[in-house]
Amino acid sequence: YDITGSLSHLEKLCDDYIMAFLIEAGKNAFGIEALFAYFVGKEREITNIRFVLIGKLNNLQTNELRQRVRDLRVKK
Repeated sequence: YDITGSLSHLEKLCDDYIMAFLIEAGKNAFGIEALFAYFVGKEREITNIRFVLIGKLNNLQTNELRQRVRDLRVKK
């Protein structure tokens, strides 16, 4: 936040951290973690679609949309 002045970047970093945790936890096939990771992944897909649609309606540039869209898989 100090560098960019934008909370959306901080929110994206938090989401990526949570997704990285869920990817690791979701590898347990016999626990509730895999189901929870699936639902969080679906929620993230819906959020991405919402970002793109709202961005297109507001005539945002493509690079601005790419900055706001969450990754569906986390790069290590």
